[in-house]
Amino acid sequence: MPARYRRGDEVRIQQGACLERRSPAVQCGNCSRNCPTGAIIVRDGRPDISLRCVGCGRCAAVCPTDALQFNPIVSVSPAPVQDGSYAIACHRIASGVGADVVVHCLGSLSPSAWLSLVGEAWPRAVEICDAGACATCAAGGVAAPWTEPLGRATRKMACAGLSFARAPRVVPVTADEDDEAPDPARRRLLGLFALDSTKVTVIDPPTKRPSAKTDATEIGRQAAALLELVAAGEPESNVTAMPAAVVTPACNVCGACAAICPTPALTISECGDGERRLSFEGRQCVHCLACQSVCPTGALAVCESGGTGERTVVQSLALTACAACGDDFVADAGQSLCQVCQRAAELGADAALRSWSPGGARGLLSAFSTRE
Repeated sequence: MPARYRRGDEVRIQQGACLERRSPAVQCGNCSRNCPTGAIIVRDGRPDISLRCVGCGRCAAVCPTDALQFNPIVSVSPAPVQDGSYAIACHRIASGVGADVVVHCLGSLSPSAWLSLVGEAWPRAVEICDAGACATCAAGGVAAPWTEPLGRATRKMACAGLSFARAPRVVPVTADEDDEAPDPARRRLLGLFALDSTKVTVIDPPTKRPSAKTDATEIGRQAAALLELVAAGEPESNVTAMPAAVVTPACNVCGACAAICPTPALTISECGDGERRLSFEGRQCVHCLACQSVCPTGALAVCESGGTGERTVVQSLALTACAACGDDFVADAGQSLCQVCQRAAELGADAALRSWSPGGARGLLSAFSTRE
């Protein structure tokens, strides 16, 4: 009979890195959707973990910004256990199958972890030892918990032009099962009393919503792992597996996308040569698509793959000095007033624009807006 499920030692919560806390326009929820026991609830952009947590680590495997952190590895064999393969198994069955890497749960490995394991195993093939015990495990009741993160890793490999033969494959193994496995609801209830509790540590409990952006570390690790795979096994491949931004000429570099982006993927900069530029870095993008939702002209589209991950300028427009206030802005053909002064002119403030100071025109606009 497989060994009883053992909880992970610790789950660390870095609340300030949560996407929903960084940007109110982002609806992530990966952690709560993938929690097998419903132990995670995201309140006001902060993930909270209840006592129902069984320490499987599946929440951390799908978190794009390391807001949830978990060490999935139980042990790694210093020498190859089997010839020609690199076996990965859950600790419940590892002793019976001779695994090279033992993990708490096969669903606790993130896409970057799978890519790293492929690189460590090369030229051996990565094999996932499946004894059919996942469906009756205290960590879940899901037949294949590795499906989502491994699927993302496999798609990244395909986009990078890596051979499909290098992708991890599932290998059925034989293991004794319980004669009468309890139903998932009863198993979770009994697990609260039968198993040791998982330690939950909050790294940085914020007192207010943070204003600084967070690096998307999981995406960066995926890019680094892909580069290592390409360099080690197939140097002729091109790494274009990172997100890519496509911008049409309708983009006026207004900055709405950069303002809503929860990571430094999209940035606006004004150069000394009189241009305003929108740049994009694929290895920082978590593909939340918040930028697309706020683009006023519908000029921006972010693809899940097709980019190299390096920062590139996707739109650059010349700046024009406003004829009324002197501020720099991106002008359409024949436009001489910035949006603020143009709005003031539409409200009947032509005389004020000719005689008042720049602050006066903006003050008049504010007065009209308040009156409306």
